[in-house]
Amino acid sequence: MKKNKNIYFLFSILSIITGFLIYYFLRKNNILIYKWLNFLPKNDNIVTFSRESIWLNFIRYNLPDGLLLLSGLLFLRSIWYEHIRTFLLYKIIYLFIIFLFEMLQIFDNILGTFDFYDLVTMGSIAFLESIIPKILIIRRRSCVIKWSITELRLLES
Repeated sequence: MKKNKNIYFLFSILSIITGFLIYYFLRKNNILIYKWLNFLPKNDNIVTFSRESIWLNFIRYNLPDGLLLLSGLLFLRSIWYEHIRTFLLYKIIYLFIIFLFEMLQIFDNILGTFDFYDLVTMGSIAFLESIIPKILIIRRRSCVIKWSITELRLLES
């Protein structure tokens, strides 16, 4: 069990680092992260592309928010791995706060720019984060059952 907790924690760290690196290398210096983390050197060497595309815009503008959300969810899962009800409670509270912050940007009550695609990305990532562990558990159980059936057949032979 501790191994699974550590894997969730590791993926939490990797997703926050990936989201931060996308912000740092693909976005301009005028975003909020530079105000919050004012010790960071300004990056004037933004990676540019010859042509804009929907996928590039998704990676540049929406994916970092989704990765930051994923990082938080994986961190919560790593802390309360054995206590699913506690995890679900904190997950609901965390998602409510994140979505509330995004919605408050519509009315300029919080710094940032509202983007509908951020909501779609974060909702999709939250959904995938909730079903992937269930799929893995079902696969693990089916492998154990298949292994047990094969072992029984070998014993009968």
